[in-house]
Amino acid sequence: MGLFGNNPDYAKVEESRNTIMFIDNELKKIKDSEAKANRTVRAALDTFVFDELKEILMNVDVEEVNRDKDGIRTSLLRNAGIKNVWQLENLSVNQLTMVRGIGEQMARKIRENSDKIAENAHKSLHIKLTMDDKTPEADTLIRALYISRKLPPLRKAAKQYYDTAHETITNAYVLSEPATGRMKWFMANSQKKQTAKDMVSSIDLLLYGSFGEKSRELIDLFGKVTNPPRNIYREDFEKNAADYFALLEKVSQGQVDNKGTLYGLPEEMAKKVESVELNLTGLKCSLRSYQMFGVQYILAQGNVLLGDEMGLGKTVQAIAAMVSVRNAGATHFVVICPASVIENWCRELKKHSDLVPVKLHGNTLMTGVDEWKEKGGVLVTNYESLGKVELEPEFKVAMMVVDEAHYVKNPQAQRTKNLLDIRKNVERVLFMTGTPLENRVDEMQFLIGCLQPEIAGKIENLKSLSDAPLFRETIAPVYFRRTREAVLTELPELTEAEEWCELTLPEKQAYYSAVVRESFVDMRQVSWKFDEYSVENSSKTTRLLELCERAADEGRKVIVFSFFVKTIEKVMASLGDRCIGPITGAITPEKRQELVDEFTAAEAGKVLVAQIQAGGTGLNIQAASVVVLCEPQLKPSIENQAISRAYRMGQVRNVLVYRLLCEDTVDEQIVKMLEEKQRIFDSFADESVAAKESLEVDEKTQKAIMEMEQERVRKEQEEADNKAKEKEWQDLQAKYDEPEKTD
Repeated sequence: MGLFGNNPDYAKVEESRNTIMFIDNELKKIKDSEAKANRTVRAALDTFVFDELKEILMNVDVEEVNRDKDGIRTSLLRNAGIKNVWQLENLSVNQLTMVRGIGEQMARKIRENSDKIAENAHKSLHIKLTMDDKTPEADTLIRALYISRKLPPLRKAAKQYYDTAHETITNAYVLSEPATGRMKWFMANSQKKQTAKDMVSSIDLLLYGSFGEKSRELIDLFGKVTNPPRNIYREDFEKNAADYFALLEKVSQGQVDNKGTLYGLPEEMAKKVESVELNLTGLKCSLRSYQMFGVQYILAQGNVLLGDEMGLGKTVQAIAAMVSVRNAGATHFVVICPASVIENWCRELKKHSDLVPVKLHGNTLMTGVDEWKEKGGVLVTNYESLGKVELEPEFKVAMMVVDEAHYVKNPQAQRTKNLLDIRKNVERVLFMTGTPLENRVDEMQFLIGCLQPEIAGKIENLKSLSDAPLFRETIAPVYFRRTREAVLTELPELTEAEEWCELTLPEKQAYYSAVVRESFVDMRQVSWKFDEYSVENSSKTTRLLELCERAADEGRKVIVFSFFVKTIEKVMASLGDRCIGPITGAITPEKRQELVDEFTAAEAGKVLVAQIQAGGTGLNIQAASVVVLCEPQLKPSIENQAISRAYRMGQVRNVLVYRLLCEDTVDEQIVKMLEEKQRIFDSFADESVAAKESLEVDEKTQKAIMEMEQERVRKEQEEADNKAKEKEWQDLQAKYDEPEKTD
């Protein structure tokens, strides 16, 4: 820097000192930002709650203060223009006595009764924060939560930098002071001058080295995070609502978290569950308090059946339980699920944890078990392939998760026998099903018998009392079920899930043909576009039927969207008489509305099938709370419009959106391309709706995807041909190596 010749460049020295102290102070501010962020959230929440409470009390008639017939003459209040309890809450006793006919005693009684009403309303108030709420109070709360949610990694980095350099910076700042002014330099002895020179050099090394560069980047990022544009924090809230409500639970004092009133366990058992300590190091997602309690229940009770309703995150709870068990020293886990969701489980494990999935299905049947035995991790397989798993008697599996456990309700079925065989090697078993079992007591009893036989014996004589408190209390140690309406008190959520399917052989052949023919349209209809169409040959159809069955069990209705008429025809054929529709571009708007009205009036379990361009705009379909997209769309706005048909004002259930996707196909490429475009848009675009609408897989991108798929398929086929030739040669060689037979 050349700050020293015969004399220092005092101005530059002072600038460096001020800059390094600014960095030091900013790092401390970031490091210690948690308390302020929490206070900001708490203040925003109080304001939001106040506004919600005001809305409630404005709708409580003034007559309510005389509900207990305390002799309060509410007509006098009405004559004075006081019509609701909110108005009363803003009046003191003295102000009430100014109303003609009301004395001090009556005024105090009015004040007392009004306060009771307000207190009860406040206790029963639950946060109803949604994207539809455009009030300043909601906006301020979402913004405060966004900032609080984004700060932890910044605080961690700031602490590291601050702890590394703070002492050096403080000493350098003090000891470099002689170099800040002519008189100070003149008065300093040679030793202090040398020390000052050394300290200025230390400051410059920090400022212009890696520390200074990274610290400035962190400070700049902190500034952006704490001053976010409105579109950024609202979009983040829309995508990560669960994390926002998890954060709210920590500061809401029961206004979001209903813990203790929801779970329905006997008090002693609930205390035992709550006392379980979890080590969730390696879990990559936030848990809601009810999910945390679910994980504690799983670990406290050992062998259990988790029956939470669809959409409450049973998979995440299972993963969190495995993470906690792993952190206690365990190494081997098993997940058993229908073949259609094996890939989904593998993706969820990678997405939400650092657990390593090992797939045992299809091509990995031979190598999967050996790899898992040697290295550990989570063996993910289906019921049928489980029969290929042979474990030595002494081999221990720390935990086995059985998804869609009602699949093993038949004790004579081979899949059930496979499960019970491996059960002998397992220390903990978690059965999971979103299907309500309360009305299928025999099935419930068998499943419970696989977990805790003594409890299955106890309920033998209670089968006719399945709705009675005694029955629920008896099964509480092994069966735990919560509904969305009981747990998610914060209004409907939009839950989106990617359902990854593995191609069957006929699908793969049809898909390869489409790639060779360069038919992008046929490629997009993967799993639906082949001549010998049948349910068992279509991985997407198989998963669609499973989702529709589960929705029917939970009293839900489904809307299925596809871009392609041929796909819609096959969906209709697969679902049969449960279908209503289809809504396509070929029918009139009047007919479309008639179909929606029919769907609205229909019983639970019905499925409305619609072409996404026709059913995705202009219709209100709140009757559906499950949305299935048969293929990814080339414009996200098309999907968003379709989803908004069900996820809108008037929807009383949380909306579950499932995207049917096939791995190693154009589906995967389209999803990746759109995610990349979205990331770039989020980084550089403003709030322009037109810019948002421009997000799409255009012709240029389609061409790039086509070329990538052609290259991938070419390599796969080349590899398959080489393997076939190698096997042919080995067979031929083996034939000639056989000794000649002699008479």
